[in-house]
Parts: sequence; C-alpha cells; structure tokens
Amino acid sequence: MEPLKMQISKFNEEWALIEPMLTDTGDVSLTYMEIKEKSPDGLLQETVHSMEKPFKYYGWEMTPEDIDEEAEAMQSELGSEDQEQGENEEEGGEGEEDDEDCTREGKRNYGDSKHFCPVALKDNFVLYPGDSENAAIYKERIYYCSTPEARTKFLQNPENYTALKQPLKAPPLRVLLIGTRGAGKTICARLMAEKLGIFHIQFQECLQEIMLSKLQKKIGPQYNEEGTDNINEEATLLQLENNEFEDIVEENREEEVVLTEKEEAIKSYLEDAVSLPLELLDQIVTDWWTKEPFRSNGFILDGFPNTAEEVQFIEEGGFFPDIAVLLEVEESIICDRLVPPLLEKWKERRQRKQKRKQKIQEFKKKIRDDQIAKRRDELTDEQNKLKEEKVDQKDSDDEEEEEEIYDEGEKIEHILAEEFPEEEDEDEEEEEMEYDAIERMKSEIGEKFEADTQSLETVKEELQRLKIPLITIDGGRKPHIVHYQLYQTLKHIVENRESLFEKCYPVNADLANRILQMSYKQPSIFGRWDPVKLSQGEVIKPFFSQETRGLPLLYRQYIYFFSTMENRDTFMKNPIRYLQQSKPKPSVPIRIAIVGPPKSGKTTVARKLASVYGLKRLSMGDAIRFVLQNQENTELATELNGILRKGLEVPDNLSLKCLEVALMDLACNTVGVVLDGYPTTKHQVYLLEASIIIPIKIFELQTPIKDVLKRGIEDRRNFSRHHPLHDSAQILPVRNSCYKQEIGSIKEYYLAQHQNWCEVDAMKNKWWVATKIIEEVQKSISQIQSYFERIKEGKAAGMRLCITPQELVSRLGEFGNTVLCL
Repeated sequence: MEPLKMQISKFNEEWALIEPMLTDTGDVSLTYMEIKEKSPDGLLQETVHSMEKPFKYYGWEMTPEDIDEEAEAMQSELGSEDQEQGENEEEGGEGEEDDEDCTREGKRNYGDSKHFCPVALKDNFVLYPGDSENAAIYKERIYYCSTPEARTKFLQNPENYTALKQPLKAPPLRVLLIGTRGAGKTICARLMAEKLGIFHIQFQECLQEIMLSKLQKKIGPQYNEEGTDNINEEATLLQLENNEFEDIVEENREEEVVLTEKEEAIKSYLEDAVSLPLELLDQIVTDWWTKEPFRSNGFILDGFPNTAEEVQFIEEGGFFPDIAVLLEVEESIICDRLVPPLLEKWKERRQRKQKRKQKIQEFKKKIRDDQIAKRRDELTDEQNKLKEEKVDQKDSDDEEEEEEIYDEGEKIEHILAEEFPEEEDEDEEEEEMEYDAIERMKSEIGEKFEADTQSLETVKEELQRLKIPLITIDGGRKPHIVHYQLYQTLKHIVENRESLFEKCYPVNADLANRILQMSYKQPSIFGRWDPVKLSQGEVIKPFFSQETRGLPLLYRQYIYFFSTMENRDTFMKNPIRYLQQSKPKPSVPIRIAIVGPPKSGKTTVARKLASVYGLKRLSMGDAIRFVLQNQENTELATELNGILRKGLEVPDNLSLKCLEVALMDLACNTVGVVLDGYPTTKHQVYLLEASIIIPIKIFELQTPIKDVLKRGIEDRRNFSRHHPLHDSAQILPVRNSCYKQEIGSIKEYYLAQHQNWCEVDAMKNKWWVATKIIEEVQKSISQIQSYFERIKEGKAAGMRLCITPQELVSRLGEFGNTVLCL
C-alpha cells in the first residue's frame, strides 16, 4: 500500500503544477469525474458524454433579442417580394395588418412539433398549443412550450422531444362537438364516428349510465314528468287495493334517495345544470385521453364542454382536442324539431291518464258495490233476528206484518244510502289543451335555448383563449348538408394526419435558384418533376421556361418544383404522402406526328402540345426556314435558295435533310418534337424510314369535307390574316382529294410495320382532341419507360416500341414463338 500512496501523492503534487497551466490557456476544458462506486462502463459513458458535450446542439430560451432578429429577417424577406404586393399592404390599413401577421406566422421557422408543445406531445400524446411566452430555440428553430416547466424540461434534453430519424407521430383525431339542445349533435357525431372509424362518446349518456346503476331510470327534465305519471298511476291503483301501500312506497323512496356525493353531483348536473366538480370530471374525462382504446383510436366527444368550468378543466388537465365544432341553430328551428316528439309524448300521456281515470272509476265502483252487498247482507241478518224475536207476538194482524216488511226494506236502503253515498266527481285540475301544451313547450324550449346560448358564448371565448381551433357550422340546414359540411371540415385533418407537424415554405424562383447554386439547399429526388402530377400518373416531365418558371417550395433541406399553384397547395397539406412514392422514371423524348386533311386542326393541336410540354413544333416549312435562317452559309441552304428563287417546289429529299438538321436542336433531343402535317405521301414515309425517323405515335385527325369547307370559310373571314393562303373554296376540295388518295397507303404501312397509327375524331372540340392525344402519348411514353426500367433490372419487358415484323423475326431466339412457361 505504501508505494501506491506514494504514487498518488506524487501525482497530486505534479497535477497542482500542471492544472494552472491548462486552465490559464482557456483552450482546454477540464472535467472532473468521481470514480468512487462507479463501474468501468459507467466511467466510459461519462467520459464519452463529456467529450461529446462541446459538439452538441444546445437550446436556449427565446429572448427579446431573438424576437427582434426574427422580425428583422421577416421584414427583409417580405420586402423582397413583389412591389405591387408591398404597395397593397401599405394602402390596406388594419385589414392588411392582419394579413401581414398571418403571413409572418406562416413563414415562422417552427420546430418538429410545429406550434404544439413538444413535451406534452411526447409525454401525454396530446396536441397542446404552445405559448409564445414560453418559446425556446433549438437548432435555429422555434419551439412553443405550454408552461415554463415544460420549456425547462425540453431544454434539459431536447433530443428526446425532436424528430431524429422520422417525423413525430401525431395523436389520433379528437373532436369536441358542442351546441344547444336539439342542434343535432348526437346524429352528426354518430355518423362521423362510423365514417372516420373513431369512437362516439356522448357525455350526458355516460352520466346517465352511472345513475342507471343506482336509480334504474334516467333523470332530467325530459324524463321526470313521464316517470312521475307512471309512479302516480301505480300508486293510485295499488293504494285502492291496499291502504298500506303508502307506507311501502315511502320506505322504497327512502331507500332510492340514498346517493353518494358523486351521484348527487351528477343528479344536480342532469336536472338543474349545476356544474360538476373538477374532481368528478377528472374521474370521468381523463380516461378518454389516457387509456386505451380511446388513446390510440380517437373519438368525437358529444356535448362537452358546456360551461366555462369544464373548459377550465380541459386547460388544467391538458386535455386538448384537435378541433371544436359548434352547431349553431336558431330557436325556431329547434322548436320545429323538438315540439313534435314532445307533443306526441304529451298525447300519449293524456291517453294513458284518461284510461287510468276510467280504470280507477271502474275499480272504485266495483269496491263500492261489493261493500254495499256485504252491508246489505249484514242489515238483512239483523232484521231477521228481530223478526224471530217478534214471532212470539201474536197480537198484530197480517196487514201490519206486511207493512213492517215493506218498511224494513226501505229502512235498509235508506241506511245503505247514508253509509255509502254516491261519490261526486272530484275537482280535477283543468285539463290542458293541445294549443296550450304547444305554447308551454315552446316557452320551455326557448328558456333552455337562451341559457344554452349564453353558456356556449362563454365556452367559445374560453376555447379561443386556449387557441383551440373552433369551427362553426349552420346546424339548421338539412341533415345531409350538415353531415357533409362536418365531414369536409374533418376530412383534411384525417387525410393529412401524417403531415400534421410538417411545414413548407413557398419561395420565388430567383431565391430558389440562388440557394441551390450556393448549395444552401439541395434539389429533391424529383428534380424538376411535379410530385403531385407524378402521383397522378404523369409520365411527361413538366415544361418550365422564362414565362413559366415553375413554383418552387422549400421543405426541410430540399427544393421542390410545381407546375400549378393548386398542386403546390396540395403538396403543402401532406408532403409525406407524396414523398413516399417512387422516384420519377427517366425522361423519354417525345416524337409524334399529326396528319389530317386541311383545316382539321393539326397546327392548333400541335401548338397546344408545344406550349404545355415544351415540344418543338415542326412542319416541313418550319424545317426549311430553320435551315435558311440559322445555316444560311451551308451547301444545303444554298441549294434551297436556288430552287426557291426559281419558284420551284423543294423536293422531298432536300426537305428531309432540312428536317434532319432541325431535329438536331437541343429541345428536340431532350424534350421532343411534334411533326405538323408530315408525312403526306408514301415516298415521304420511305424517306423517314431510311433516316430512322419513326414517330412513336401518328395521329390522324378525321374531318369530313363538309366541315373542311365550313372551317375554310370561317378562316377567310378572319381579318387578322396578313397574306392570302391556299384555302379558297376551289383549292380546299383539291387538297382534300389529294390527301385522301395518299393517306390510305400511309395508314396501311404504319399499321402493318409499326402499329403506331391512331385515329382521332376531329369533329369534337379542340380541348377533347388535345386531351385524347395527350392520353395516347402518355400510354406510349409509359410503355417505353417501363421497358427501360425492366431491362435495367434484368427482367423481361414488353416490346410495343414500333418494331417491324421483319426485325422481330430476325431477333427471335431459338424457341421462336413458343411460350416458354409451357
């Protein structure tokens, strides 16, 4: 032990000299570790943590300086936008200030949990809207926390509450559906729950179920009257049978009234709308947010909250929903809905009351008759006894005996009449008439409606204070319309659930190009393809030019491009959905031809395709002019000039050479070309075959001669024409006849050799014709892309690629046309 102690003492002396040298430089960070009662693995982890600590990101509370810096950056970004938009904002006044706030909120660089508290999301699986006063900054992104304690917890370990490898998972849909009585909440909630596959929870019915176990009946103003009538009916009938029934009823009532404090609170809530204690709400409501299966599946909570105290409970417990929906209905509509069923019940009760009254009267009459008969027998027996006593008296004559008998009978009836007098009709309450009942019901509904409306106004204010989204729907419309509006409100929340926390930032084209050139951001896997169109089956790459530069969008570290504003907005709602699709297939240059009789619309359709997809439109005249304008010093241009100056027609072989030169253009080789009105003769077809110029599709626009002449007349009336054209009434039939003579052999050749001929009815509008051609082109492009993809993967691929029968036969394998799978 002594040598070890000496070594330790020597080290301490040396360390006392070395330590000041290390600390004075400031370049070395010293970490002191206590090794007592620690394992080697624990010391290793502590050492690694100490080494990694200087290289880790650390968050901090958002300070006023950070807010000012963010405001300056936002202002400079807004100032770099369009000048017209800036002028409109200056002239807009207060309304434009609100728009500017919304714009700033949309451009704010939120963290992975967006504006929701990351701690509440991670720990409680609840969407708790954060507070800007409890904001923190981590990795240059802003996180809103619910409370200062949550912010402290977040800053202690931010990696635990942020997305590291995959986006944060959103909790299931939770909806609060509120409204006055009769607004249709239950029906809407039940249908939406079935449609969305979530639970439907009816708050008051849950309370009724608790009371049913004790009282065996529902309680509340709508149930009390009917229950009282039934009790009175049974009590009256049984009381007639047994006078002791009242004692039994009192005993039963005393047993039923024994309720716990919790049950008394629920009873007061259901009968008198007295607010439930927060402790009781905690026992009932908490399970819907914290326990399965509600925690994983979601729910629509019908009829909660109804008071400001219940909203306060939501805030204190952190039980925040995705959205609250208020069904607003006018009082007159609620009366029209509730009065008919109430009136029907009132009629049923009146009928039961009348039947009960008649039954009681019959029962009383029966009892009275039995009692009279019994008493008559008793009086008769008494008279008979008196007669027996008088039998010994023989002084009276027979007439006196007969008169006594008659007097005795009258006496008995007189006694019975005195003892059992006829019951007079009891003074009953004046029976309520139907009109009076309806007015009473409307008055009661109106009072309840006013109370509910005032309470809901307070609830609305409290929900808005808590930043819970509140949507108001007119519940007075037809049920299917209300259901549709409610579904449309919840539909985008459900469909875009996976991208709830995702944030996209639209940028202009210049800014997108700058940040790509500086490598601040990277192009996406889709390149210049539109992800939304790609998901819809688009196989032709969008065309962007100086006029149509595309709509860039910044999402995370990548730039995406879109062809329309609608597609960009669609992508922003759910970017993850479109990122899960496969990357675009290689672009294939499009090479098509459009033929047809004169005035069939060839040039119109060709220009449409050129403007949409950036194709190069080439007619034979365009090809010749291209050579003359761009290559005027070549031998081909000199030869063309000599022929044209003599007024001769350019032969097909020279025309084809011009076409070959024009096809060398960059746009033709990268995007594609559409041949306008070529070929028109069989000789031209052979020349194209010799030059290996084979369109993937040739579209024939079919138009009868009658419409050709009609269109020619309309074109000649066009005053914008600067030069006369060969479209007179005399030349059009000649041109159409020449076309008919040649087109048959051309069509037969392409159908037999390349199977790329497609007929299109040009009598329909130009939009239909263009759409039809685009659909056919997309099919062909898709087949070519699939061929390249499968060949690259080493798989068998279809060969619908304009292959001639001779080439097919020459390339057949040793099995010929035999099906190998057999």
